[in-house]
Amino acid sequence: MADRVMIKPDQVPGLISKLEAELEQARELREYTSAIGTQDLPASDPASKELARRLDLPATGGSTSLVAAAEKLIASLEAMITNLKQGLADFEQQERANHGTMKRS
Repeated sequence: MADRVMIKPDQVPGLISKLEAELEQARELREYTSAIGTQDLPASDPASKELARRLDLPATGGSTSLVAAAEKLIASLEAMITNLKQGLADFEQQERANHGTMKRS
């Protein structure tokens, strides 16, 4: 079961803006870490090749890489933003329905 946090509806747009800014930074992080693994070798000697390999593995190599971590962060932020937008839309729809019912009474 996921933990829940109560957020006042008037705070949601500001929170979404903050999360969207964090999402942009996470995307930049992913691009930066991806670039580490695609750098040209500084030279063709064995030491340079080994250095490039050692930088590439933690940056782009598999499920524990920096790129994978950035992608997981991006997916989490996108899900939070989507959930907040949907929750706010649901709340606003319910508010409109409640106001419509009150006017008819």
